[in-house]
Amino acid sequence: MKFLTRSFWVAIVFFAVAGCGHYQLGRPSHSKGNEPIQVWIAPVMMEEVIAEVAIPLNRELREQVVRNRSLRLVESRQAADKQLWVTVTSRERNSLARRSKDTGLSDVLRLELIAVYSLKSSDSTVSKSGEVSVEGQVFRDPGFNESARQRMPAMLRDLADDILQEAFLDW
Repeated sequence: MKFLTRSFWVAIVFFAVAGCGHYQLGRPSHSKGNEPIQVWIAPVMMEEVIAEVAIPLNRELREQVVRNRSLRLVESRQAADKQLWVTVTSRERNSLARRSKDTGLSDVLRLELIAVYSLKSSDSTVSKSGEVSVEGQVFRDPGFNESARQRMPAMLRDLADDILQEAFLDW
């Protein structure tokens, strides 16, 4: 009886694994037979001048494209299948009060970055566009500056990831 039970479970596991063999781990936009999408990333533009955002965001976008097997970073527009254009439209800092009647100085701020992106094809027609935002909390230090400076790299990494997810993945 134990042999029958063990054989039964081995058969179940075998058929389950065999049935799931066509599933692919990782990003769904890349299959083994296809070549990666050639991507050129335009320099990040700013509607407001925020020095600590433009260059680090551009670097994060480029690093994430390099790490993604379904995308390949190219250095010229002419060699690209797709062009990614990103503009950071605003940075908002809002107080997070603990009580609605609290009028004192806040200990926590909500920092939000909002960016718009356009994905253009090789002939510069827009194939996809949208708006992406990311937020984080910064805590009181003299002027909130140090906390915001320390939080910014993680926020930019999340923003770059969200932009690439929306631009290149079709769900």
